[in-house]
Amino acid sequence: MLRFSLHCGLIVGILFSQISFAQSAKFTVEGLEHKKARENVSAYLQGLEAPLSGYSRFSQQVSENVIKAMQVYGFYHAEVSVVRDSEDQWQVNITPNEQTLLDQVEIKISGPASQQDSLIKIIKAAGLKPGQPLNHKAYTQLKQRIQTEAQTLGYFDFNWTTHEIRITLADKQADILLLADSGERYHFGDIRMPEEDIAVSLIEQLSPIQSGDVYNIEKLVRFNTLLRETGYFQRVLVRPLVSEAEQGEVPLEVSITHKPRDNFDVGGGISSDDDGLRGRFKWRRPWVNPYGHSMGADIYASKVEQAASFDYRIPLEDAAQNYASLQAGFQRLDDEDTLSEKFTLAVQRHWQPLDADWQRIGFVRVERESYVQANEPEQDSTLVIPGMTISRYRHQGGLDMTWGDRQTVTVEFASEAALSDIDMVRITAHSRWLRSFGDHRFLWRFEAGAIITSEIEQVPASLRFFTGGDQSVRGFRYRSVSPVDDEGELTGGRYLAVASTEYSYPVADDWRAALFIDVGDASVDFGKNLAVGAGFGAIWQSPVGPVRLYLARGKDDIDTYTRLHISMGPAL
Repeated sequence: MLRFSLHCGLIVGILFSQISFAQSAKFTVEGLEHKKARENVSAYLQGLEAPLSGYSRFSQQVSENVIKAMQVYGFYHAEVSVVRDSEDQWQVNITPNEQTLLDQVEIKISGPASQQDSLIKIIKAAGLKPGQPLNHKAYTQLKQRIQTEAQTLGYFDFNWTTHEIRITLADKQADILLLADSGERYHFGDIRMPEEDIAVSLIEQLSPIQSGDVYNIEKLVRFNTLLRETGYFQRVLVRPLVSEAEQGEVPLEVSITHKPRDNFDVGGGISSDDDGLRGRFKWRRPWVNPYGHSMGADIYASKVEQAASFDYRIPLEDAAQNYASLQAGFQRLDDEDTLSEKFTLAVQRHWQPLDADWQRIGFVRVERESYVQANEPEQDSTLVIPGMTISRYRHQGGLDMTWGDRQTVTVEFASEAALSDIDMVRITAHSRWLRSFGDHRFLWRFEAGAIITSEIEQVPASLRFFTGGDQSVRGFRYRSVSPVDDEGELTGGRYLAVASTEYSYPVADDWRAALFIDVGDASVDFGKNLAVGAGFGAIWQSPVGPVRLYLARGKDDIDTYTRLHISMGPAL
């Protein structure tokens, strides 16, 4: 019994001794200039453990791996030698010799898919032509792309009748033969709706697909997107039941999970500008009745501004992008030299044509405002303001956005002939662009505005232009850049012009360093007496979104200022 225990202990000790000393081999590759082949050789050698003995067997294994890696790019006549430099360091010497070249290439799809432009483009883009080096990776990728594209187009019976590479080593040549039968293109079949669900009529109204339409994956994606954008559902999935296809038709299944009857959202933040701490409460009821009507409320509060609004939404052509809304709201602003209280009623019509990026909003807004601006006497204003807004928003990257842009243009007017106290045309345009080039990230921001009227002093404070703050010209307090009266108090501008450039670069996990310059003004003469802010900052990608810290130096025609800005929220 003692002898058995000693033998077992000795064997286990030897095993653990070998395991503990095993380590990855390191390789130096010499003689190979072909970049992709070199990368492939490194990939094939990665993870090989340096042997404790049996060096010749290990050298043979390394040579075999290198030869396989070289053959992927047509190097079928490569010569390889492996030399051990030290315990875990090996030198691999490669003489690649000539690549095997393509001689005959035949890629043919039989059936209706042979005329599909997207498949023709994929074949041409692959670059598999006589005289080109054999590339197994490109061959495999081409097969996968053709088959995937055929499936997305509805050719579910697509199959390869012949797919082979014939290599003649003596001639250093290879032939590619790729022949496929596409089969017939399928059509959409029945659309299977959720049973006894309030949303069935809405789903039917939104569907861009009719039974009998030619199968198209883009329409399927569009259907899913439209249902998600309605705001009614927590989960949406429209999927083809390919296994149940019959007589060339694929049925669709619509699965949805409704949002709760009432949805609440509570948020808050902090700004180094004069509004300081701020909070927001949102409530929304997605379903008010079987017709898809919805309603919601929004309450916002900070030191300088308090606002509350209510809206009631009525689907028209579709609930996602074509609807009307009725709105009512109140806003109080007590900031710098502005004191304003405003009541608003509005009717809006939202619509966005199919496959268009730009959303349109037509509106009529009634505003009743009491305000004091600078040393002007208290005034009451009643305006009936019809107008139009067009906007676009595109983005990629989730909370840590890497690409995107947002544009908004609004034109609105008032007339004494249409129940308003003044004649006025007001135009505003906002644009933000976020682009990344590797780790380098740029954010450009532009704003412009103009009020056309002969009675600027009669324009309510809420419609005049002010700038300054962490969302406009940094280095200045919130809404502190504006024309001033004889006593230096802010009066608000007729024109607005702002431009900004920000560059950021990652310096640690979840941290980016930033440099920026902002230029802008709210003025009575467009683009004159510009205020300039410049500085540096840090951006922390927190679990709930970016937190931004900027130290800015601002300069205008009066003085120079230094200000710390803290803000939260996405770049766009």
